[in-house]
Amino acid sequence: MLRSSARRVKKVSFLFLAFCIAFLLAMPLQVSAKPNKPPKPEPSKPGILSLSSIAYVTKEGRDSVTITVIRAGGDDGTVSVNYCNCSKTATAGEDFGHVWNTLVFGDGEKVKSFTIPIVNDTKKEGEEGFIVYLKDVTGGATLGLSLAYVSIFDND
Repeated sequence: MLRSSARRVKKVSFLFLAFCIAFLLAMPLQVSAKPNKPPKPEPSKPGILSLSSIAYVTKEGRDSVTITVIRAGGDDGTVSVNYCNCSKTATAGEDFGHVWNTLVFGDGEKVKSFTIPIVNDTKKEGEEGFIVYLKDVTGGATLGLSLAYVSIFDND
């Protein structure tokens, strides 16, 4: 009786071992049978468009003031932003030229600039200023610092 029990244990052990080996050998086949999913593309990062400063300073004797726009946090794709300026204490046409236009950043571009003409008049006046705005971004970009004050110091 002990012999038949020992044989049964050996037989069950052998069958268990055979099952485990068959399972382990079949496992890589099951894994490789699954379809390969392509990796997910990284999300686009068009960036944040911001003026480089909250304040710019110029003098009446200069031809223009340069305003710089920076693209941070990503540079994927083409994005654009409109810009314009408006009077505060300075008067458009008398102290500075009124501008409105669009800056377009190509894929990978991070810095763009535009200029605003400064009028050299003969009036004695103190410091005057105007405001520059960024607005209406496209291409998935967002706005950061979108307003700046430009001071014009008199040279008379």
